[in-house]
Amino acid sequence: MSTFSFDIAESKDWFDKLEREYNDFLKDKTSSDRAINFSITAHHMNEWAKSELTEKEKAKLALKRKPVQNDFNIIQDLANGTKHKVLKYESTIKTTEHSRGAFSSGFSRGFNISTLNILMNSGEKIYFEDVAKNIYNFWKDYFN
Repeated sequence: MSTFSFDIAESKDWFDKLEREYNDFLKDKTSSDRAINFSITAHHMNEWAKSELTEKEKAKLALKRKPVQNDFNIIQDLANGTKHKVLKYESTIKTTEHSRGAFSSGFSRGFNISTLNILMNSGEKIYFEDVAKNIYNFWKDYFN
C-alpha cells in the first residue's frame, strides 16, 4: 500500500488510473500530452504490480510480458525520456514525431492521417497508438 498517492493505494487502483489515461488518449490519438501521460503511468504500472508479488509471481509476470516486451521497452524509454529529457542509456528509439496528415485520425491508416509515431534505430516506424493498445490490453488481461 502506498502512503504517497492519496487514494491510489494498490496496483488495481494504479491500473484504474492507467485505464483513465488510455481512454483520455483514445479521445485524441494525436495528443502528445495524453500519450506522455499514458506512457508515464504505463511504465510505472509494472512497479506497482510487482510490489504486491512474490519472487515466483514476479518471474511469471516477466514471462507473460515476453510477447510485448518491445512495447514495454518503448514505453519505458518514452516515460524516462520525457521525465528526464535525456536518457542516460542507449535506446532503440531514434526519435518520435507528430505526423500531421490531411485527414483526422478517425480515418484508417490507408489515408494520410495524423499520427504519433515512434521511429526506431532500425528504421522501423511504430504507431504510438499500437504500443498503447498492447500495453493497456496486457494490464487489462492481468487484472481480469
